[in-house]
Amino acid sequence: DIRVYIFQKELWAGVALAFLYCNVMTFGGLLMAYLNSCGLTWEVIGLCQGASNFAGLLGTCIFALLQRFLKDVRATALCGICWQFMLLSVSMFGVLMKNPWFIIVGVIPSRIGLWIYAIASTQLFQQTVPEKERGKVGGVQTSLNSLFQTIPLILGMIYSDVDDYWKVLVTSYLSVGTAVSMVLFGVYLPCRKSNLSYSTVD
Repeated sequence: DIRVYIFQKELWAGVALAFLYCNVMTFGGLLMAYLNSCGLTWEVIGLCQGASNFAGLLGTCIFALLQRFLKDVRATALCGICWQFMLLSVSMFGVLMKNPWFIIVGVIPSRIGLWIYAIASTQLFQQTVPEKERGKVGGVQTSLNSLFQTIPLILGMIYSDVDDYWKVLVTSYLSVGTAVSMVLFGVYLPCRKSNLSYSTVD
């Protein structure tokens, strides 16, 4: 199954997606605990979490609009992940300044880009992976996602002191930046050079 996955045309799109699972700058338990330690009440954090979920829903709608405009799922994927990285840069500024509001302002809209990329990468696999291999490829992708998802949890145990939590956030930020590089150089630019594009708009 690993061999089948490695030789897929859109390998880097899947690996980039796995790297995004290493990001803790979402409203999960680690970030919520950190924001609470910064002085935010659980009521405010809960409202922000709801706004973050809505942003993810909005991302699914924006994906369809982007796809109609760009007519290239690779370009749509690049736009989505670049948007996520740009907004998380605002969050990193908040981490360095120890300002929880900057973190929130970056995290909530970044979810739009995350969902755009997640849908785009799924469509890329659907369009390029032979039907008889989709089960194997999907299984490996799920395993990769789960593996990368455990990394920030392990880091959270290692750096359990709130004063060290910035190290986990920096690791998350770098993982998203790595994913952006993979999409740009492994997915989008090779497609441009070979003049190939995949559109979901008939």
